[in-house]
Amino acid sequence: MLNLKKFKALMEKRDSILVSIYLPTHRAGNAQADHLRFKNALSEAKELLKIKGLNDKDASAFLRKGYELLDQDDFWIRLSDGLAVFIKDDMIEYYLVPIRFNNFVYVGNEFYLRPLFPVISGEDRFFLLAFSQNKVRFFEGDLYGITPVIIDDLVPANMEKALQLDSEKSKIQSHSGRGAAQAPVYHSHATEQDQKLNQLKTYFRMIDEGLMEMLHDEKVPMILACVDYYAPIYKEISRYVNVADVHIGGNPDNENPAMLHEKGWQIMQTFIKSRKEEIIEKYDELIGTGKATYNMLEAMPAAKEGKIASLFVHKDRYTWGRYDENNHKVEMHKERQDGDVELLNEIALETFKNGGVVYTVGQKEMPQPTAEVCAVYRYE
Repeated sequence: MLNLKKFKALMEKRDSILVSIYLPTHRAGNAQADHLRFKNALSEAKELLKIKGLNDKDASAFLRKGYELLDQDDFWIRLSDGLAVFIKDDMIEYYLVPIRFNNFVYVGNEFYLRPLFPVISGEDRFFLLAFSQNKVRFFEGDLYGITPVIIDDLVPANMEKALQLDSEKSKIQSHSGRGAAQAPVYHSHATEQDQKLNQLKTYFRMIDEGLMEMLHDEKVPMILACVDYYAPIYKEISRYVNVADVHIGGNPDNENPAMLHEKGWQIMQTFIKSRKEEIIEKYDELIGTGKATYNMLEAMPAAKEGKIASLFVHKDRYTWGRYDENNHKVEMHKERQDGDVELLNEIALETFKNGGVVYTVGQKEMPQPTAEVCAVYRYE
């Protein structure tokens, strides 16, 4: 599985020749078509290697690991929506991802990584807290799925245990003299509903306090899975900064992780869309002020300087050229020339390296529909 560490390792690799291949694939029923598509991609890579100066024999040898992958019949029956393959001499790395790529083959001094940003950007990361009176579970999730996180030493196992711990804590405080000057609390006039609410708040507060020991400065969305009337109570008492407004309703005790992920991801898709819309609104406010741009000639130097906070890149376009580091100038070409890089890949990687957020989107999602890039700056 591709993660941020592996992505950064790919990003740091440089050599005289590196091959990147992207293909749309199928989860089942189209193994023969996917196999043929990869075979054709290897043929295209071979021709590009020959343009780089390799002869036919050396080009075939360079792609040997790719041809070996063609012969692994079991591989072609367990694909996902997209396949990314990276080849360097006798090394091959491949990733099956749940997003569809355009067919694309790239040969250069670096790996081509722009299509992978939806997978590793971190924008799809979330926490999921599933709790009832009987059980507390915590997960970390993303586009791929959710992973259970062990919290047994941080939170009470259930409401009964929480109230028991709270009672024991009160007794200790009472015997130690703390709170002795406080007026006694009488519950005879409290309604049963009030008592139940106070017990729930005690339970939820203990869950929240335990989780905060682990979460600290995390800010990714936390989705609650619980019966409906628990959600606003938990959100009210929680100190976590980003409890999602929408929750997964119903008792989650019998929900398996796969189902929780499916329901959580539906919420996250809405959340991600909303976040993009906020950035687009900001772009619309700032364009023309010097704090945003859709001009590649301006955006590339800004990315190199670490000025870009948010970047939208057109996922279906490719722009060839080169960047002059000394003069901070961009040179663009209609067709790829020797020594060119794909500039949209370059600007995306530079933005990412400097802590910016990168969105690779279709034309309809671009803040400026006719543009290849749209950038919002951190500063003027």
